Amino acid sequence: MSGLEVIKSSKKSGVSTPFIIVTGYGDEALAAELKKQGAFEYICKGDLNLENLQGKIKKAIRAA
Repeated sequence: MSGLEVIKSSKKSGVSTPFIIVTGYGDEALAAELKKQGAFEYICKGDLNLENLQGKIKKAIRAA
């Protein structure tokens, strides 16, 4: 499944956990669609590092 499919399926099942999607295909159109479907944030695999991920997790926790 793609990240988008996971979000859609999870939301239909009533999951309310903030999603941070890690994708290899990051672009603005995908980011907009992910957020529209309920993703809190996304990270391109090329930008994935501990500091970046920790920051996004902290933001998701504060927002929840």
